[in-house]
Amino acid sequence: MHQHSELSQPLLSKQSDQLETTQQNDANPSENSSEIIISIPERHSKIDFSQDSEESVNKKERERLSRISYRNKIALEILETERNYIKNLNILIGLYVLPLRTIVGTEDEIVGEEELRKIFSNVELLVKINSELLHQLHTRMENWSETQLIGDVFDNMAPHFKLYTDYGKNYLTALNTLNNVSQGNTKFADFMQMSQKIEDNNNLTMHAFLIAPIQRLPRIILLLNVQNSLHLCSNFPDIF
Repeated sequence: MHQHSELSQPLLSKQSDQLETTQQNDANPSENSSEIIISIPERHSKIDFSQDSEESVNKKERERLSRISYRNKIALEILETERNYIKNLNILIGLYVLPLRTIVGTEDEIVGEEELRKIFSNVELLVKINSELLHQLHTRMENWSETQLIGDVFDNMAPHFKLYTDYGKNYLTALNTLNNVSQGNTKFADFMQMSQKIEDNNNLTMHAFLIAPIQRLPRIILLLNVQNSLHLCSNFPDIF
């Protein structure tokens, strides 16, 4: 059995290198997504509602501006949460998947390839899919307007989302394998403990990383449904 000190130096080095690599490979749009500025109409700052005249904006117009503002905020939330989601997937890969896979078959092996597959499933494919989704969302929202659409972006990516079904089917297997290995493999338990202490883990546990893909699509669907519920006027296309 390897002692904690024997594991720490080489594995911390591998984790640091792998995490730096995955962070550098994040989709370029994610690095700049915070720079996107969506113009959200002010409800009262530029319009004087105090004057009862023909120039005053009526109640219907105020409601329309309010819906536009809310719509823009939701679009931004989709973009920002997508960026954070991809960041966390890359942390998972760089901090756990790649370092553990690198030492499979060596004298330093902690878990085998089969156990890695059961725990992490197809997470590396998911990050590729969502990086492309983020790229398309970012491109669309760079030229944002009140009539701009992004629903077709999700429609185009929909065939790839079936990989989430595969991840979901494996999720309980992942948790069971993780628990069994953690209890029966001291080297793995030490590795997990070390990983939790690394600053760049975004203060997330392994379970939090693994459940992220399970939660992502329902979150997106919820936001899309909110957008659909806005029911903008007939000459103003819904975003989705």
